[in-house]
Parts: sequence; C-alpha cells; structure tokens
Amino acid sequence: QAYKDGMNNYMDYVNKKNNDERSPLMMAALEGQSDAVKQLIRYGGVKLFETDKDNKRADQLAGENDFKDRRGEG
Repeated sequence: QAYKDGMNNYMDYVNKKNNDERSPLMMAALEGQSDAVKQLIRYGGVKLFETDKDNKRADQLAGENDFKDRRGEG
C-alpha cells in the first residue's frame, strides 16, 4: 500500500499543471530541455497526450521552438 500511495503522489506531482495548464513535461519540451524530457519519460507516470490551455501537447510545444532541431541525432 505504501508503494501505491507513493506512486500516486509521484504521478500527481509529475503531471501537476501550472496556470497555463502545462505539466513539467510540457514545460521541458517548450524550453528545449531534452535531458529533462527523457528523464520524465524514463521514470514513467507522465501523461504524454495531455494538452495545455491552447490544446497543445508536449510534442507540439517542442516543435514550435525547434526542439527537434536542437536535440541532435542519436
């Protein structure tokens, strides 16, 4: 039970949205923080398809700021 409670707390925290309804994943993607994006996904529990107040997902926010170009290959 303690593990389950801890995991629920983690998932609440990692998916908590700000005033723009953006999660930590969305903010990391928006700011081009590839290491943070990778870690959040690796740890799990992140809601990948959540949208912000403008109905945009993390991958769409990343594309708006050339994140795909800055992350490099490999």
